[in-house]
Amino acid sequence: MKNVHIITNKIVEERVKEYCRKIEEKKLKNVKATIQIDRNKISINNKKKLYLEKLKNDEIERNNNILKKKLEHINKREKKDVSVLKQATLQHLSTNKKNFLFENIKKAKIKVEKKKINHVNVNSTLNDNTVIKNVRNIMNK
Repeated sequence: MKNVHIITNKIVEERVKEYCRKIEEKKLKNVKATIQIDRNKISINNKKKLYLEKLKNDEIERNNNILKKKLEHINKREKKDVSVLKQATLQHLSTNKKNFLFENIKKAKIKVEKKKINHVNVNSTLNDNTVIKNVRNIMNK
């Protein structure tokens, strides 16, 4: 808000209004456009800013490439580790399976041998019983 002067005289009031109007005109004349009208002209500061921005972008791109290579290396290593782990587990499973089969075959052979032995023993005991019975029958006659 403008300074309000209490003026009793009309002539002094006119002078104050004129003075305020001149001040406003000077301010309006001194106002300059903030937009550059010259398009061809690039200031030195802008060139420096562009150069620094380019350097910054180049460094960011270089760092991104380094990180990308590291991630690819890690992924390859993980895939290799997974494949090696799979092979190891498959080999372990196959050896376990072979051992399991071998043990089962061994157990089956032992069972068959025991059955044969039991069968032979049963037959021999039966034969012994029949011989004893025959001997008894002969004695009783």
